[in-house]
Amino acid sequence: MDHMVVGSGARPAAVAWRWVRRILVVLLITAVQIALVLVAAVLVVPPAAAIAIALATSVVVAAAWTWLRACRRRDLRHRSALAGAALTVASLMTLLVVLPSAPAPSAAPPGALRLADGTFLAVRTVEADAPSDAAPIVAVHGGPGVPWTVREEEVLARLATDRDLVVYDQIGAGASARLDDPADYTFERAVRDLEAVVDATGADRVTLLGHSWGAPVALGFAVRHPDRVERLVFLTPGAVPWDGVAQPPGAPQRRLSPGALAALYARALEPRNLFAYALTVIDPGVAHRFMPDAEADARYRELYLASAAGLVCDGHEVPDAPERLGHYANHGPGVEPGHPTGVTESSLERLAGHPVLILRPECDYLDAGIADEYARELPRSRATEVADSGHALLEERPAAVIAAIRAFLE
Repeated sequence: MDHMVVGSGARPAAVAWRWVRRILVVLLITAVQIALVLVAAVLVVPPAAAIAIALATSVVVAAAWTWLRACRRRDLRHRSALAGAALTVASLMTLLVVLPSAPAPSAAPPGALRLADGTFLAVRTVEADAPSDAAPIVAVHGGPGVPWTVREEEVLARLATDRDLVVYDQIGAGASARLDDPADYTFERAVRDLEAVVDATGADRVTLLGHSWGAPVALGFAVRHPDRVERLVFLTPGAVPWDGVAQPPGAPQRRLSPGALAALYARALEPRNLFAYALTVIDPGVAHRFMPDAEADARYRELYLASAAGLVCDGHEVPDAPERLGHYANHGPGVEPGHPTGVTESSLERLAGHPVLILRPECDYLDAGIADEYARELPRSRATEVADSGHALLEERPAAVIAAIRAFLE
C-alpha cells in the first residue's frame, strides 16, 4: 500500500516537472531569438531581415540539437515534434515583442512655426490683456520631451496681463514634428529652435522662462544672445549645462514608495518595453525603425504616469501626464555625453547684469545644489524656495509661483 501511494504521488510530480522544463525551454528559445534580433538589427540589418535571420538561426540550431539528442535515444520523430512545437510557440512570442509597429503621420497644428529643415514647432501665444511694450515671455518646457500640461499652460497664462506669453512644444514633443533620425535631438538643436521661436515674436528682447530641462536650454540661448534677453526665470532648473559636461539624468522614481516603484519597474520590464529600451540605448536609429514615434511616445507616457507621484510632495494630488510625450527626444540631449553648449564661466559673464529669478521647490527630486549653482554663477539672481511643492510646482502651488514671477517682473 505504501508503494502504491508513493507511485501515485510521484507520477503527477514528474509530469508537472516535465511541463515546467518545456515552458522554460520555450522561454529560453524566445530570449535567444530576441537577442539574435537585437544583434542583427544593430548590424544595420532592416527589421524584417533581422527577424528572419533570428528565426532561421534558431531553427537551424534547434534542428541540430534535436538530431544530436535523438541519435542517442533513437526517438527522432518524438523529439522533432516537441522541438517544432517549442519553436512555433517561441517564434510567436518573439514576434509579439519585436514586430515593428506602423508609423503614424503627423500634421502641423494651426499656427505652427515652420523651420528651415521642413519640420515645425507647435507655438501658442496668449496675448496680453492690454497693449504693452513689456518684453514677451517665452516659456520653455522640461523633459527633454515633456511638454507643458494643459493645467501648466493655464497657470502660465495668468502672466499675460501686461505682456504676451508664448509657449511652444520643443521638437519631438507635444504637437511638434518628430525627427526621422533620433540622433538629431541635441542640445544645439533645442537652442536653435528656441532662437526661431524668439525671432518669431518680433520682439527685440524677451523674458525667458525655463522649467526643469527648459532652464538649461534658456541659459544656452541667453549666453549666445544676451542682448535678446531682458530677464530669466528658472523653475526647478535642471543642471547647469556646462560646455562638454554630460548632464546627469533626473530620477523622479527615487521619491516613489516601494509599491509604486515596483509597479513602475514591472511596467518598464514588460518584454516590448525592455526590447525597445535596449535598442534605444544601443542605437536610437535602429530602435526608431522597430518602434516608431506613435507607439514609443504612448509607452513613454505610461511610464511617466507610473512615476508621476515622484513629481509632487507626498500626499499631494498627482498631475496627469502631458499629451504626446516624446520618447526619442527624451533619450537625446538629456543624456548626450560631452555635448557642446557654449556655457562656460567666461560666457556666463555676459549675463552678469541680467536679473534672474530661481524658484526651487521644497521637495523636488532634483538636488537642491543645482539651484544653488545657478545662484552662484549668476550675480543678479534671486533664489526662492517654494514651500510644500515638488517638481510640478506650477500644478501644486500655482498662486505662489505666479505671485513670485509677477513681483520679479515689476
